[in-house]
Amino acid sequence: MRWLHLSDLHYSPNTQNYDTKKMLEKLDERIAELSKKARIDEVFFTGDFRFSKDVESVTARQIAEKLLDIARFAGGDTPARIHIVPGNHDIDLLEDKSKTPLLRSVYTNYKHGAFQGDVIENSTGIPCKDYLLRRLQFYRELASELNDPIWQNSNSLHYCREYGTYKVVYLNTAVACGYLNEAGHLVIGYDELNSSLEQCSHDLPGIALGHHGLGCLAIAERRTITEIFERHNIRLYLCGDAHQGDSAFDDYIVQLTAGGLSLGRNRVEPVFLIGECHEKKVSATFMRINMTSLILGGIIHKLSVKPLHGRFCLLIPWDSHATTSPPL
Repeated sequence: MRWLHLSDLHYSPNTQNYDTKKMLEKLDERIAELSKKARIDEVFFTGDFRFSKDVESVTARQIAEKLLDIARFAGGDTPARIHIVPGNHDIDLLEDKSKTPLLRSVYTNYKHGAFQGDVIENSTGIPCKDYLLRRLQFYRELASELNDPIWQNSNSLHYCREYGTYKVVYLNTAVACGYLNEAGHLVIGYDELNSSLEQCSHDLPGIALGHHGLGCLAIAERRTITEIFERHNIRLYLCGDAHQGDSAFDDYIVQLTAGGLSLGRNRVEPVFLIGECHEKKVSATFMRINMTSLILGGIIHKLSVKPLHGRFCLLIPWDSHATTSPPL
């Protein structure tokens, strides 16, 4: 299975600058070139489809059309080939970040990996999980435009789905976003994540998709989710949020981060990944679009079985009993 991974589109066709428009054109061209060399089977988008401070300038339908355009350049616009998860910019924030009593209640009531208890809104108690799901209105509209079978009528926080010889785990890492100083303190409801994985085969190797890197989670949350991934044969985690192409690994999980696709903001690196899941291994290549010449800048680093002239290389065994090799 060959896949494409993009993140942090922050799409705003009516307000985006000239450089972003040209960069997206070059992105489409390069993806088309890659798909001609070898079929791209699946397209993974890991959140932040819009810019939260400019929500009036773009609709869910416009974003869906852009995602379908990218999938079309990748070899087909069948919605079933598009896999999405929400980012923090895709959440409808129902209260100002400086005044977050409802979210404070959510974190206070978070116990044993579950959002328990109620938040009090207008003197009425609302279950914490219901309040958090209510903030997904825009994202559900996007899922509906894509005819996404997973998220459009979502009543769960996370999902796992089997696709023949592998499975994909869809994480809503933005579920409790919007709280001040949340980096390194996020919680996502790992009890429900584990329950969703229990619905899929333990033996199938899996790819997890989420917006935030695991380092954005609270320490205990991150430790438990890593254990859950290992128990359910999830070795590869694709994410975004950092706006920089990056890779990280521990004894079991390999995390690959795609960059941002909206130029003009600080420290945005337009990076996407092209990868392939073989029978016994996963390989991936980071591709960067040069921000000055607006042509493909080349490979940042490659994750592969063999060393690449001293560049960062890593073997990711596609096997629940194998171990990850150190960087070469």
